[in-house]
Amino acid sequence: MKKMPLEKTSSYDPNAHDRAFISLVLSILGLLLCGPFTSIPAIVLAVKARRDGNREAIGIIGLILGIIGAVIFAAAVLFFIFLCMIPDGVGVPIPDETSALVWR
Repeated sequence: MKKMPLEKTSSYDPNAHDRAFISLVLSILGLLLCGPFTSIPAIVLAVKARRDGNREAIGIIGLILGIIGAVIFAAAVLFFIFLCMIPDGVGVPIPDETSALVWR
């Protein structure tokens, strides 16, 4: 009986590890400096690395940190929009004539 050559059962791309590592670096930069400009590409690269067969922790951590960075940036933008919607002077007491200091 002839032995059949083993076929490749998974389609592992050797560049998947590089994509996962770059995803980790971009997601850390997104958390520290750049916000969505690096967090969103980190998410894309991590998903591509997982689809190409990379199941290492580097890609998973890059994906998670990329999502966290994008969510933090989105929350900051929403908070800023909320602050812009508050009218000026809300919660600030208005001084009257008796409470103002008068210099003579």
